[in-house]
Amino acid sequence: MKFAFLSMLSEHPRSVGKLKTDFENRTRNTWPINIGQVYQTIKRLTREGQRC
Repeated sequence: MKFAFLSMLSEHPRSVGKLKTDFENRTRNTWPINIGQVYQTIKRLTREGQRC
């Protein structure tokens, strides 16, 4: 999921809610996700990016 989010964010910035919606649309709702999962994944990616 994190690589999907990174790919989508590389296209253009978007809010967490929009990221969730776009992810679900791209997977044709076969992979519904909780908004909390999106927040946690973005939080983790941000934290990991700061350690590099």
